Amino acid sequence: MVQTSILWENKGGNLSAFGKQLARLKGRTDIAVLPETFTTGFSVNIAALADNMAGDTITAVKSWAKKYGFAITGSLFAEDNGLFFNRAFFVTPKGDIYTYDKRHLFRMGNEHKYFLRERS
Repeated sequence: MVQTSILWENKGGNLSAFGKQLARLKGRTDIAVLPETFTTGFSVNIAALADNMAGDTITAVKSWAKKYGFAITGSLFAEDNGLFFNRAFFVTPKGDIYTYDKRHLFRMGNEHKYFLRERS
C-alpha cells in the first residue's frame, strides 16, 4: 500500500509524488496499491479532472509498472464517451490493463450525483 499526502486537484503534482514513491519499491514488491482517486483527491470537479484511458494517469501507471517490474492498482475519475466513472484499474508490467467501474457509490458523499455505476 502506497500512501502519501494527496495534493488537492493537482494531477501533475500527484503523479510526480507517487512516481517517486513507486521508484523506491523497485525489486521489493509484486504489486503496489494506490489510494482511491490518487491523482486528484475526491473532488466534485469531475469534468475538469477526469482522465480517459489513454490520458496522463494511465500512461504514467503503465510506464511505472513496466519500468519497476510490478503490477499497480488504484482508481481515477474516468471519462468515457462523455460519461464519468470512479474507475479502478489494475496494470501489469506487461502493459495489460483491467478496469472496474465502482458500482456501490457512496451516497453520503453524493457520488451518485457525479458518476454512473456501470456502462450501458
